[in-house]
Amino acid sequence: MKYYIGDASRAASGLPSDSHLQTADGPRRSSSFSLPPERRLRKASDFQAVRNSSKSLANPLLALRYRPNGLNLTRLGFSVGKRLGNAVVRNKVKRRLRELTRQAPLKAGWDLIFTARSLAAQASYLQLAQSASDLLSRAGLLLPVESGDDRS
Repeated sequence: MKYYIGDASRAASGLPSDSHLQTADGPRRSSSFSLPPERRLRKASDFQAVRNSSKSLANPLLALRYRPNGLNLTRLGFSVGKRLGNAVVRNKVKRRLRELTRQAPLKAGWDLIFTARSLAAQASYLQLAQSASDLLSRAGLLLPVESGDDRS
């Protein structure tokens, strides 16, 4: 089984994820390129519920807390503390994490909180993708992705 998160070729090129959406009037937003509101943890009570009754895993870049939510969708939250850097750095890390998890083939029915650790501020998109993939795989939250190499 292969698991895949993120687009390494886009990360290696240095292009932002929505650079192909430029128009003469400026950037164009598409709802398919953002994390839908129903998939976001927003309320403090939701974050607290995950923090109080969850399992956790960590690696040098990220920590992951997760618990079943009883819903038919997986909701995501991101925690990036001020110790990580100024607002520009924190927002960049959050944007990258949102994009990685938006693309990830996640199992339904979970609440997840990703917490960025201090090394995440200097990490590349690919390093964050590998870190998130590692945590989600260890937690058993990724759906298997077919490799597409089945040529008969």
